[in-house]
Amino acid sequence: MTVVIQINKLQAASFDKLNNLLEKWGSHYNFLNQILSNAITSGGIFQHNIACRLLKAYAKLNKLAEARKVFDGMPNPDVGSWTSLQNLYLNIKQPMKALMLFSRLVSSDFAKPDCHSVVAALSACARCKDLNNGRIIHGMVYKCLETLRPNVHNALIDMYGKNERVDLAERVFSSINFKDVAIWTSLLNGYLLNGDIESAKGVFDEMPQRNVVSWTSMIVGYVRKKNPIEALQLFTKMRNQDVEGHCNPTTVTIVALLSGCADIGALNLGGSIHGYINKRIGFLLDVTVNNALIDMYGKSGSLDSAVKLFDSMRKKDLFSWTSMISSLALNGRGKHALMVFNSMVEAGMAPNKVTFLSVLSACSHAGLVIEGERLFETFVTNYHMKPHIEHYGCMVDLFVRAGCLEKAIRLIEGMPMKPDAVIWRSLLGACLEHGNLELAEVAGKKVLELEPDDDAVYILLWSVYRSKNRWEDALRAMKMMRDQRIKKTPGCSWIEVNGVVLEFLAEAPGHHINDSILIVLNGMIKQSKNLIAEAAQSDWGSRLLKRTRNLDAKSYPGLSSKQPTHLSLCFILLSIFYINSSLSAAAQKPSPVLDIAGNELRAGTDYYILPVIRGRGGGLTLDSIGNRTCPLDVVQEQLEVENGLPLTFNPVNSTEDIVRVSTDQNIIFSASSICVQTTVWTLYFDESIGRYFVTTGGVAGNPGRETIRTWFKIEEYEGHYRFVYCPSVCDTCRVVCGEVVIFLQDGKRRLSLSLTDVPFMVMFRKA
Repeated sequence: MTVVIQINKLQAASFDKLNNLLEKWGSHYNFLNQILSNAITSGGIFQHNIACRLLKAYAKLNKLAEARKVFDGMPNPDVGSWTSLQNLYLNIKQPMKALMLFSRLVSSDFAKPDCHSVVAALSACARCKDLNNGRIIHGMVYKCLETLRPNVHNALIDMYGKNERVDLAERVFSSINFKDVAIWTSLLNGYLLNGDIESAKGVFDEMPQRNVVSWTSMIVGYVRKKNPIEALQLFTKMRNQDVEGHCNPTTVTIVALLSGCADIGALNLGGSIHGYINKRIGFLLDVTVNNALIDMYGKSGSLDSAVKLFDSMRKKDLFSWTSMISSLALNGRGKHALMVFNSMVEAGMAPNKVTFLSVLSACSHAGLVIEGERLFETFVTNYHMKPHIEHYGCMVDLFVRAGCLEKAIRLIEGMPMKPDAVIWRSLLGACLEHGNLELAEVAGKKVLELEPDDDAVYILLWSVYRSKNRWEDALRAMKMMRDQRIKKTPGCSWIEVNGVVLEFLAEAPGHHINDSILIVLNGMIKQSKNLIAEAAQSDWGSRLLKRTRNLDAKSYPGLSSKQPTHLSLCFILLSIFYINSSLSAAAQKPSPVLDIAGNELRAGTDYYILPVIRGRGGGLTLDSIGNRTCPLDVVQEQLEVENGLPLTFNPVNSTEDIVRVSTDQNIIFSASSICVQTTVWTLYFDESIGRYFVTTGGVAGNPGRETIRTWFKIEEYEGHYRFVYCPSVCDTCRVVCGEVVIFLQDGKRRLSLSLTDVPFMVMFRKA
């Protein structure tokens, strides 16, 4: 009501009052419209200051029509007004118009470009891939601008990077005397956009300072290269080095990591990221992060986890519903996906084209032809959506999977756009399955017209001809492939084992157990062919074989020792056999100690030892207690943000480099001491207090019974770890046993030995 009263008094108000009103209510669209109409009737629109404020306010709200009305009514717009309108065009994804506006500014008699207008113009060149105008503007800035600010350099590097001229971006970068973190990050992004991950890593390693944008850019780069393991390791390094909390991961960082895990189905890696999310309430309640988790679990085969997470979400957006539908579709739960879609509609959520595609995919995977046809019609008639080629492709896939080849052909012939190779390839595969040679030839030729280098089409045609004993045609297909020098692309399959992605390539020896895999696989193939031959003798068996491939048992193409999927399957079978045959040994072998990223602790590697309970000090370091002059005593940092000094673990009586629970270890500070003593942990008995304390100065290794005070163990405790002193390598030694606890003395948190106090619960983070 107050706003309305002020507006009514506006005609008599001074320009100062109008300015004050704009400053206070400038973000309210309806208010701006009232100001605009009143300003026009009172002549205020021609007052320069008022017009500039109105224009900037409309530009911030992305209201183009109103902003143009103000701008066109200004007799002599200043450079700030030109720039505001340029940025508005950029915000509404019209970079060409922003560039045209800059061209008008350059030729204007009343205003000249400044740094901000140049940056907007360069951003437009970057977005619309206009290298020529970008280079012209680059040459112009040296003439028009007396000094180049960092934002201009940054925009130049960004423009060249997005126009695939990283060499020119490097030149600009090299010419800059003072490079801030934004300029370094722009060059980094230039390499990443052009797929040069190695050069990007080189820039990243050289950066004198990094912010969350640079860390996230590098993580996203690894994800795009299908390397989520490197991305996760970089994420861990980011957290370890961010002592002061200046590089806290953003939603973009977390979503990128989860997307990378989803792409290769790395469930364990994705689960470790979920564990990190659970400790941060901000991420835990973020809808975008939860959507990415649903997608990751769905694509990694953990559908129950995806459903559980989806059901627990208090707030769901359209992407939440679509991710859940897509996950159900991928896992063959078509009817469940349709139920979720119906629930989404009942909740008042309107589907978009991605939802449309996910639902049709669910019908396709589940063979729900009638439901798919009904939904396709519903999306067109009820939701007034214009199907894209992907939607038609999904419908074709639905029909051919169900054997409805005639329906598929009718749909293809009635498409408003030209079918792509994906659609024809889908039809070709169905023709192979159902033995429709004539249609297969048509589909195959269509694919080769669109993608003449597609080796898979020649292979499929060869299979079709061979199935009909048309050997001349089959050989002709192979000859065409050879004449055009097209080689069969090796198939690829991969699985994740303990956070490591193993890749299997067809006809690619060299894997550490490939010989064993091939032996097992050839044996399985031999047995399978015998079973197929036996089945072919019966009526039901021959009908089944005809329905599946229409091929005889001797030439059954699905049985090959060169297919990567079969190689990976045999690796899994061999792994299961190895695990089962080693159960007794594994039961006796202690489990490895894991760091906070879920990786095994390795001997000789630097780690920070941090408390599990927050708010009770930081990592471990060295200090001097009492009358000592050398810092020999192991103490805990007072501040939680302090990581302390890195340490290494060396198993006393073991040849492997894995640190395991319940085994004796030498624990050593990596940093050298100013004293002559070593930094190896040992026990010291303080007679004045009557307690054992952890100090340094011990002897590493196992030279004799006199060194047993340097042997400590790591034990599991309430889901975390604790330190224990109770050596087991010396059967004849009589030693005191106890848990390592925190003992407060003179304001310092010392590590001490006790049988009754609460143990010091720790976790390990790689330094």
